[in-house]
Amino acid sequence: MSNQQNRSLGSDQIPYYYLWITYVIYAELLKNNFRRNENLNIVCAFDNDSALVGTTINGLLVHDMSELEAFVRQEGVTVAISTVPSHHAQKAIDKIVQAGVTAILNFAPDRVSVPANVSVQYIDLSLIHI
Repeated sequence: MSNQQNRSLGSDQIPYYYLWITYVIYAELLKNNFRRNENLNIVCAFDNDSALVGTTINGLLVHDMSELEAFVRQEGVTVAISTVPSHHAQKAIDKIVQAGVTAILNFAPDRVSVPANVSVQYIDLSLIHI
């Protein structure tokens, strides 16, 4: 991952914009660690679940995935955080990449295929023992 992308994941003082590609876990993450980092500016949430689309979770309006590409291009979003389950991850990542995102934090443990200009960092919560 490049230095610029490392900074975009919260390790520098430069503000970057993030969006969520959602699933149930993201609401808990929003309430906790990710909202405590001042370098993180989460601007939107996306989901394909019609029960969630149009709702607000922790101050973020959940948009339909069909709005993703237009939003990314309009807002200049370069980083996405994907919390969809593994069996849907590749499809979600494909949409994220097609929208123009070049850095992805992926909570699905299975590896996904992306073009060479896109960086993916994986977080596997199944490895965390409480």
